[in-house]
Amino acid sequence: MEYLDIVDEKGNPTGETVEREYAHRHGIRHRTSHVWILRKRDEIEILLQKEV
Repeated sequence: MEYLDIVDEKGNPTGETVEREYAHRHGIRHRTSHVWILRKRDEIEILLQKEV
C-alpha cells in the first residue's frame, strides 16, 4: 500500500495523505514523478525505472 501527499490547486501540500489507488480512482491531486533512464543500442534498454 502506497500513500501520497494531497496537494491543493496550486500544488501546496495540505498535510493529508491518501492511498495511491484511491487518489487515482477519485481524481485527487497529488505529487509524483517518474524517472526513466534509457540506453539505445540495437534495442532500447531500460536501465532504471523509478517512481518517486
